Amino acid sequence: VISSIARDAHGCRAVQAAIDVASVYQRKRMVQYFRGHVRSLVEHLHANFVIQRCIEKMTLSDTEFMLHELSHDSGSLAKHPYGCRILQRLFEHFGPEQLVKIHTQVVKHRLPLIQDKYGNYVVQHVLEHRTVSPDSKMAILTTIRENIITFSTHKFASNVVERAIATADEPGRRYLIDGLVESQHGGLESLVDHKIGNFVVQRAFEYATPEQKKRLADRLRIMSIGEMKNSRYAKHIASQLEKQGFA
Repeated sequence: VISSIARDAHGCRAVQAAIDVASVYQRKRMVQYFRGHVRSLVEHLHANFVIQRCIEKMTLSDTEFMLHELSHDSGSLAKHPYGCRILQRLFEHFGPEQLVKIHTQVVKHRLPLIQDKYGNYVVQHVLEHRTVSPDSKMAILTTIRENIITFSTHKFASNVVERAIATADEPGRRYLIDGLVESQHGGLESLVDHKIGNFVVQRAFEYATPEQKKRLADRLRIMSIGEMKNSRYAKHIASQLEKQGFA
């Protein structure tokens, strides 16, 4: 009965309100009605909010069955408009030992997820979450570096590139920025006046080491500062170069 109510536009709000005020015992009983139905509820327009509230408000022992029901095919779930939200809530509330299966699935499918409208958010969450193993993060960083020019001009993948540069540890960040600096001739340069790529270059310049900034600046002088300033997108790079004394 509760599962049906959770699928209703008004009913889902009532169930969430009930979860908020219910006792621990009442919550434990309520959540049992969702067993075996978690995946369908997660992918429902209204019911997904109920599952999110359960994860946020209930104990890990009471909602662990949800994790198990969603672990088998989390790669496709990450590409779902509501499923991606649920995965992010799970990352926030469960520990690394419990999330191994989901992390493994995300890493396995990282290439399509990075470029997906919804999956890119899940990958970003994995990159910034402290419970993810170093090996999992490194696998994602390696894929980003191998495709860094293509990803930097991609509507969704570019968000992952920027987040990776901003959240990686020092060796990881250096590894990514070196990927930009050492890209084939014309690769980095093509980003300067690109409507999406210029943001990645700005982010790289923001987090680069002094030595990397010099190398970036040397490659970015494909146009004069004056030409850059008159360009719709390159003007942002020109501003960075001037601020850092590379003009």
